[in-house]
Amino acid sequence: MFRKAVQAKDMAAVNEVLAEDVVFTAKVDRLDITGCDFLTVNEEGKISEFMVMTRPLEASQALAAAMGERFPQIKAAAEAAVRG
Repeated sequence: MFRKAVQAKDMAAVNEVLAEDVVFTAKVDRLDITGCDFLTVNEEGKISEFMVMTRPLEASQALAAAMGERFPQIKAAAEAAVRG
C-alpha cells in the first residue's frame, strides 16, 4: 500500500499508512537526535534515492563522527556480504 501511494504521489494515502512516531529518534554521545528518511522510487519501483536528514546540528555532527569511526567495519562487512 505504501509503495503504491508513493508511486501515485498520493500524499494523503502515504500519511494514512504512517504511524505518528515514524520519524526516528536516537541518542549519540548522550545527545538526542531526530531524523527522517526520504526515499525516491523509480519507474521500476526500486529506491533510486535515499536521503537521511537529522537534527540538531550538534547531534548530527556527533553522528557523523561516530559513523566515520565505524566506517572501516561497515565497509568490510559490506564487501564480505558481496563476496558471499
